[in-house]
Amino acid sequence: MVEKPLSRRRFLKYIGVGIVAVAAGTGYLAKDYWYPIIQEEYDMLYNRLFSSPIPTASSTATHTVMESPVLVPTTSPMPSPTETPTSSVPTEEEQKIREILAYYANVWTKGDMARIISLYTDDAVLNIWWLNTGSQRYEGKKSILNYYGGLASGMRLTWLPSSFKITNMEISNEREEATVSSQCLWMSIYGNLRAISRYQLVDLSREKSYLKKGSWRIRNETTNVYRSG
Repeated sequence: MVEKPLSRRRFLKYIGVGIVAVAAGTGYLAKDYWYPIIQEEYDMLYNRLFSSPIPTASSTATHTVMESPVLVPTTSPMPSPTETPTSSVPTEEEQKIREILAYYANVWTKGDMARIISLYTDDAVLNIWWLNTGSQRYEGKKSILNYYGGLASGMRLTWLPSSFKITNMEISNEREEATVSSQCLWMSIYGNLRAISRYQLVDLSREKSYLKKGSWRIRNETTNVYRSG
């Protein structure tokens, strides 16, 4: 009996079946070797990634609740009908005092002692302090005139009018007295000097009826003199 030769199609079929059988047999024999290694690597990777404990259903998460701030509208209190609003406009007395002290500084620059002393009361008192000589006191217009006159001629003392500055002013409720603080620069043969003064002024029209209202004069002066620069 003559055997028929294998066809091409049947030959490829046998080859495919043989390859599958060999692969299945090899896999079955190798599973006992590779499976433990793969399982160990898997366990290590799992523990590394999921080492944190998984919260159970009984665990309760805490949440911080931020309370919204309560906004309370604030309004400036309304002035009562009896209150008088503060004005930055100087009063008549303040304006007059500023004019007199500006005139006082101006005549100082001219060395006009007669006009300077006319701005003091008859019973005026001058307390002046110098770094070198200490405190000195002069009472009455004539005594003050002699002191300032000798000072101006001996030291060639003059004021710098542009430096004169009023730093504070307080007027009594009766509008009879005022206290004024100021500072200015003096020029002398010894260099520039800074004078810080405090004046107590009175309205002489309250004492002498023939004077016009607002006749402010210096009754007391306290001046400290320091070197400047």
